[in-house]
Amino acid sequence: MVELRPLNAGEAFDAALAIYRGAARSLFALAAMLLLPFGVLQLLVILSLVPDSGHHVSAGAVWAAILSLTIILLATTSALAALSTHLVVQQQLYEQRVTARESARHALHRGGFIAVALIVALLSTAGYLLCILPGVAIWVTWSLAGPAYVSEPIGVGRALRRSSHLLRRGWWRAFGIYLGSLLAWGGLLYLVFVAALILAGIANAGPVAITLVSTIGTVVSLILLAPVLAVIAVVVYIDGRVRHDALDVALAIAAARASDAAHASTAPAGTGAAAPTLPLGAPPALTPSAPPVPWGER
Repeated sequence: MVELRPLNAGEAFDAALAIYRGAARSLFALAAMLLLPFGVLQLLVILSLVPDSGHHVSAGAVWAAILSLTIILLATTSALAALSTHLVVQQQLYEQRVTARESARHALHRGGFIAVALIVALLSTAGYLLCILPGVAIWVTWSLAGPAYVSEPIGVGRALRRSSHLLRRGWWRAFGIYLGSLLAWGGLLYLVFVAALILAGIANAGPVAITLVSTIGTVVSLILLAPVLAVIAVVVYIDGRVRHDALDVALAIAAARASDAAHASTAPAGTGAAAPTLPLGAPPALTPSAPPVPWGER
């Protein structure tokens, strides 16, 4: 479980990997739901640029593949972070099992997370094209916008600002966590992807076959990699809530009040009322005159 205290980079990374291993099947299902349509679209775009004959692949096809892969990875990571937020929160904070379908349904109630993902992906890619550093800065700064949009009653623009606020004092920590995960997992999956292309080349496959192999390799690699980045984003988001909004204190107060209510209940023995759960969030102020207010009621 995610410890409700400020985490350093290593602890956040370890927590994300533990969640990834424990909920791998659900995370892969969510990733496949997002990536398969994108993979088909990518294949159609690249095939339109590949010559009908010969084995020469145009530079346009190469750049199209790079750009589409970048946009797909960034958009999928942001969207998957939003889709998996409910799953991670319920399993890690409330110890309740949640399926991929339930988590997706919860996120789809706030359909604007797709707009958040596209904004983050497109602006980050534009930053990469102008210069690598602006793209990195945009992506890290807005990496928590998806979880914030799904978890809080806010709009798209405010979700972007919310992400920036939560990372105001932890930007470099988040950057280090993301970089470590990309180097550890991305490097391994990149080798698998390149090996598939080499095998296609050894088999003297044509450009269409190579494109098909590269697209399948890309989709499979992203299905394995995107959940890691998505779960890390959710863990960093929870950590940001602990640091900025005293989430740990809010949940502790809610648990104490639920326990007191259960003890004070007049229900027959063995049929006590179920303890209510506090939606992930923290009150604007934690004072006796200002009791904790769940996100959905703010």
